[in-house]
Amino acid sequence: MPDKSFSIYKHSLTATRASPDDGHYFFGYFDKYQFDLTGRYLLVNKAKFMDRQPTADDELELGVIDLDADMNYRALTQTRAWCWQQGCMLQWLPGSNTTQYIYNDCRNGRFVSVIADIFKGAIKTIPLPVYCLSPDGCWAASTNFSRLATERPGYGYEGVADSYADQNHPKDDGIYIMDMLTGEHRLIVSLDRLANVIPKHDSFACGPHWTNHLLFSPDSKRLVFLHRWRLQDGTHQTRMFTTDINGENLYLLNDQVMTSHMTWVDSQHIVAFANQKQWGYYLFTDQSPDVAQIGQGQFDGDGHCSCPKDSRWLLTDTYPDKQTNERTLILYDRIHKLRHNLGDFASDSNLPTPVRCDLHPRWDRFGQRVTFDSIHEGFRGVYLMDLATLITR
Repeated sequence: MPDKSFSIYKHSLTATRASPDDGHYFFGYFDKYQFDLTGRYLLVNKAKFMDRQPTADDELELGVIDLDADMNYRALTQTRAWCWQQGCMLQWLPGSNTTQYIYNDCRNGRFVSVIADIFKGAIKTIPLPVYCLSPDGCWAASTNFSRLATERPGYGYEGVADSYADQNHPKDDGIYIMDMLTGEHRLIVSLDRLANVIPKHDSFACGPHWTNHLLFSPDSKRLVFLHRWRLQDGTHQTRMFTTDINGENLYLLNDQVMTSHMTWVDSQHIVAFANQKQWGYYLFTDQSPDVAQIGQGQFDGDGHCSCPKDSRWLLTDTYPDKQTNERTLILYDRIHKLRHNLGDFASDSNLPTPVRCDLHPRWDRFGQRVTFDSIHEGFRGVYLMDLATLITR
């Protein structure tokens, strides 16, 4: 439990459901903008069911909500490459055009990504599924979503076999970089290379390796990611790395066998929930051994953390409390070292782990409003909360 010597301020801020009640709406991960550049439009996913894993035949509808038109929802397209935790990696395309977006799909037996416009429809298909985009819009990072479906159900896609399923750490699979203009792509960090980074662990030989949670730095020059491998008992362990976009200057940022969720604060610093003598949020300095704990004693568990451009604030959440079964939305003031609980939202304990509905809170472009996914009304919905009063105060 949080250290009682610290104050936790509880607020009664209004959470407004932005999505309709005619289906199960969600966005997915916390490390992508759901708001467009103007703050008017929200991208959303819409599913017909909520209580099982999607199959290769299940379609996910993609749509947009117009916040300036009474939260009107309009369907855009469909995809068959999706999961509950991260959807189809639906996100706005970086650049001056505020109406273009990108998503992953399965076409002709392959996972690809599609660029489209919310008013004009599909523009072009590019050959790899995207995990994340560089903020300058030039690059996409990708990994093996078929392998993720096996090793981390809830994060990968069904429908395409893993070509490297019989290899624990193949030399020809890992992290890819793709040119967003031409679609040209290359492997920059292989799983075999990661398995040979010193210090090597005896458990590396136990089972498959994979990569997850890729994220570009704000200056688009480096990439942070997790290297994971399966143990004999079925659990997994994790190391956190950074690399240049050409695979050079690979740096082992955390070797304490567990890092969960992370976010770039700026182009030199990363906040991650990790193990460093004890569990907590830590500020890591890229390509440096410098690390410092954030909010010591104020966080009793993992969450999905992100920072707006004003890195004073850390937005995160919790997993369900064992007594109340509620997830808490949290805003942490890094300057004054104060935790603000923004609200508690009931979870559904009957859902299988890969199907769970995490809050995954997300900032708008101005650091004033947040959205999050929740199931507290008995169905999946996307909710909107305005933090401007609290932040300015």
